[in-house]
Amino acid sequence: MAESEELFYFCCTCVSIHREPVFTFFNSETSIFTCTECGLRFQIGYHTTKRTPAHRCIDCKEMFGTSLLLKLHSEEHFGEGPYKCSACQKVFFTYSAWEWHRKQSDTILELDCRKCWKSFKGKVCPGVHFDLAIKFRVYCAECCMGSNSIEYV
Repeated sequence: MAESEELFYFCCTCVSIHREPVFTFFNSETSIFTCTECGLRFQIGYHTTKRTPAHRCIDCKEMFGTSLLLKLHSEEHFGEGPYKCSACQKVFFTYSAWEWHRKQSDTILELDCRKCWKSFKGKVCPGVHFDLAIKFRVYCAECCMGSNSIEYV
């Protein structure tokens, strides 16, 4: 390596999302390096002489391995797309992602009522279940008052 070449250092996590053609693994017992991407300090990692930017979402800072994955993810922030879950209103840009989400809604879950603490089984959209759980609104059929997004089994 020429002395004038600059090295870019990556931790083991960040190296997996970059497209550099050549990474060199290293293990330094005496020096500490800082990850070019996330700022983590480490002694075991990778370096390269090329710096190809990662595909990072400007809205939530999540990183992706390809520009296509970033594009599909970024469009979800705008709430417009060809596929939408009728229960949680989440938008999907690929049929396969929407279909996977729908199949998760058909999974029978073991749930605990937040009022009487009885266990019961039900089906619920993953997006709705997360929202209900955060708000402590998971109720069995006996304790539920009004409409509920849980299909009791």
